[in-house]
Amino acid sequence: MRPKNTHFYVLPSYNYVQLPCTGLVPMTYDDFLAELGKAGLSVRAFAELIAMNPNSVSNYASTGGVPRHLACIAVLLAEMNIHGVDFQSAIGRVSANRKRPRGGGKPGRFGGDKQEQLELGPDARQHHRQELNMGSEQRRKTNMQPDATNTARRVNSFFAGIGGFDLAFEKHGFEPSFYCEKDDFCRSVLKRNWPKVANASDIQKLDAKDVPQADVWTAGFPCQDLSLARTPHGKRNGLKGSQSGLFYTFLDILSIHKPLVVLLENVAGLLNSHKGADFNALISSLTKLGYGVAWRVLNARYFGAPQSRPRVFICAWLGSPENAVKALFEDEIAIKPKNERRGFMVESRCPESGISVPQVSFCISATSGRHTGLDWARSYVTYPDAIRRLTPLECERLQGLPENWTLPDKDYVMPIRGIETNRYHAIGNAVCVPVVQWISGRISNIFQTVEDSGKSEGKLTTKVRLQNLTANYLSPKCEVLPLRTKSDESKWQSGGVAYKGWIATTVVSSSPVIPVPSQLIDVIEKKKVHQRYFLSANASQGILRRVDKLGRHLFPPLDTVLRKIANPDPITEREPLGGARRKASQ
Repeated sequence: MRPKNTHFYVLPSYNYVQLPCTGLVPMTYDDFLAELGKAGLSVRAFAELIAMNPNSVSNYASTGGVPRHLACIAVLLAEMNIHGVDFQSAIGRVSANRKRPRGGGKPGRFGGDKQEQLELGPDARQHHRQELNMGSEQRRKTNMQPDATNTARRVNSFFAGIGGFDLAFEKHGFEPSFYCEKDDFCRSVLKRNWPKVANASDIQKLDAKDVPQADVWTAGFPCQDLSLARTPHGKRNGLKGSQSGLFYTFLDILSIHKPLVVLLENVAGLLNSHKGADFNALISSLTKLGYGVAWRVLNARYFGAPQSRPRVFICAWLGSPENAVKALFEDEIAIKPKNERRGFMVESRCPESGISVPQVSFCISATSGRHTGLDWARSYVTYPDAIRRLTPLECERLQGLPENWTLPDKDYVMPIRGIETNRYHAIGNAVCVPVVQWISGRISNIFQTVEDSGKSEGKLTTKVRLQNLTANYLSPKCEVLPLRTKSDESKWQSGGVAYKGWIATTVVSSSPVIPVPSQLIDVIEKKKVHQRYFLSANASQGILRRVDKLGRHLFPPLDTVLRKIANPDPITEREPLGGARRKASQ
């Protein structure tokens, strides 16, 4: 818990932030680590951010507490991250506002000696001086919009969808500079939210010279040929398919530009598609271009989005496996969560509306939300006497999108059937914003470090570099092996790193060291919802028939109400629907 005795600091252009500022030891080391977790920072990243020796910070673990100036900074950064505030520019304003008497003397409000001060570069100080000459209203506008002087780092998005990557990176000061998206509805959503950003329609017709330079390229390339959910009983075409195979088109353009950072996202099925051969081809292609590549399966449920959505994120950093790993892994090795199934069966209830839902939603898919055969892996909203599917607004919230984000631009031609199906499809295909925001924050912190950590490892062999990385960030038991570039089959685990013909892969946690809690009930609409979202008796019967036939188990309150709707005859209780009908007919 945070200290009871507090003080308010006023930050220019920001709301009041409550900070602990009394007592010599205002915060225990464990609470300090918890605040860093909320800020998305490791101890090392925190120390580098404030120009302090990481060992000096770690030593406070043995002293029983953390000095007040470090506690203040940790809480401040946590609040900034929660509210999507850019660290670098905000810290610049705080640091530039502190006054120190000439010739030494007492430090500013944060306290501490000179080495422990928040240091800024000349660009940040110049930015602050410019702000002092602006009115408060203009400062607010500057904080909300990308820097017009092009000092912000740029992001190019391919297979951009509705801009989930860009929304997350934008919250850490990056500037969207280019999109490539073919779907007309998604293009209209992008236009409404970023009207001035160029948008190419078809990657297969895109000329590489038309793509602007950017520090980061993102791509959520199509998953239709990789997903088990899309082909539960059929054969997956993998990267040979017409949709997911567009990765190679993206790779051709990537090989010409070679941006510093590439961030990819796809379904976890990519790891075992064609017995691992597809992922092997992807990793080999990126390492041949000189990238250090790290990957990790991350689940949205542990990042503040209450849905179980495991996705593999792949970070490729040109010439630096160290930075690629640090973008996806923390200094401390996270523990794998236990009893994950429990969240789908434990009830959360709203006493005012009578709504009942599990604590965690199943992964939302790119469908209209209607029953499609996988009813036991689909979330419904249960009332005392009715069942409904999730609304588009609730799905937006589950993905961490702003409300009504998926409304198209005013010039979009509305189809007669409406746009609801388009919205469900776009949301289900999107990346989960809180997860990408966690990654983009780590990438931003790496950009802010003075020196690329890979340069300090230059005298070591590639194998030794990867051994050091895996021992510190993945698992001490992880073995480094040669990368078989022409292998037809490869076994890939949920995390790993590859560089210059060497790989290491192991099972890793899908959660950060400190998970961000969330519950499905918090995103559910409690007010009156349109009748079209509610299930009919026939639909309820169909769900139960499929569930009973395969011996599946539903969320208990959902099962009870479904049977009440499907078979209102009180003679039977939790009997399979077919048997209930036979007994009723007798």
